Amino acid sequence: MNYKICVYTICKNEIESIEKWYNSLSDVDMIVLCDTGSTDGTWEYIKSIDDPRFKVMQYIPEEEIFHFGNARNVSLDFVHEYCFDTDDTKWILIMLDIDEIFNEGSIERIKEQWTSDCKSMFITGYNAWNKGLENGTPQKVHSNEIQWRWSGRVHETLCYDGTPFYMLPNEYFVTGMDVSYMHYQIYDGVKHEYHSHMLKMAEENPNDVWNLRNLFGDCIDKHLWDDILKIGPILIEATLNSNESDFTKHEYPIHCYLGMSYAYGQKGDTENEFKYLLEANKVNADYNCFFRRPLSMMGDYYNKIGDTVNMLEWYSKALKKQEKNRNVVDNPYFDSDHSIYSSISMHYYYMLNDKITSLAYTELAYYLCDDEDKKKLYESDINIIIENILNEKTSGVS
Repeated sequence: MNYKICVYTICKNEIESIEKWYNSLSDVDMIVLCDTGSTDGTWEYIKSIDDPRFKVMQYIPEEEIFHFGNARNVSLDFVHEYCFDTDDTKWILIMLDIDEIFNEGSIERIKEQWTSDCKSMFITGYNAWNKGLENGTPQKVHSNEIQWRWSGRVHETLCYDGTPFYMLPNEYFVTGMDVSYMHYQIYDGVKHEYHSHMLKMAEENPNDVWNLRNLFGDCIDKHLWDDILKIGPILIEATLNSNESDFTKHEYPIHCYLGMSYAYGQKGDTENEFKYLLEANKVNADYNCFFRRPLSMMGDYYNKIGDTVNMLEWYSKALKKQEKNRNVVDNPYFDSDHSIYSSISMHYYYMLNDKITSLAYTELAYYLCDDEDKKKLYESDINIIIENILNEKTSGVS
């Protein structure tokens, strides 16, 4: 079987990224781009490209709040005007945003590993703003079938015959080995303002669990404490009444309880802060302690109120849970061994005035850390603690 690759996307005002994106696609057979109303020269640059593989169009919606899913479907419809499967040739479609590029050799490996009966390929993505932390997605690479459509105004979901990709049977997917892409643009919190989109989606479909989860997380990022307390219970109820997996029905409530606890803590309501931490850990225990974050956040709580015994007990539980989850429940409170040891160090330093023990934990945090920026901070802390210890010894000499 002869496999061909078509990359398709949408864009608006991407003049700083479009050339890098286009130049990365020398190995693909067709490029389909739908501009949604650029005013910064992107459209003019696109039209100037003389490449028979490059098919472009403009789609300027008249909606007050943009619908990314509709725009992607316009682009996908445009693909079907050019890509036709035959007995000898099959097209593989790749949705690749302008701030994403495939790592060297990945396109060819997609062709080599694709099978005639699969519908999507699970590939690895890396986010530049998250220090290369990997995540996987089957939404990028899929077959050339009209059943595939995008759903949602923002944080779009790829669906097959109306079923979201994450609810499709496993036999639909093949895992791409050594196939990866980089989302290289550093997120600055300004470029992608999605809050209004998610609010509109919640208004249109109040039972859309995926959107409610994204809206809840966005409220945490924006420190909208009252909105967190309002949306959390709605998301929990919608999740438990949905057809989501057993995993999701544990993960999302835990995420909500942790977010609500954090919000109450920021509002100074320690009673409810503790209450929802307990709820998160109860659900976590029901799912055999799959997540680490409820344990470490309980340690954080006892750390804050100066309860050393319970702090160490819960931090110890967290440290024993070495399979740290990388899913939504850890965002934005990603915790690691070194950060827990650093918290313990600060407790001994500030609460107990035990600088020797504090030094030991900070050194442990330093040696366990693989983040160079964080290591520099730990190194600075170590030097400060040592200096204070020496000063105390010097001042004690008569």
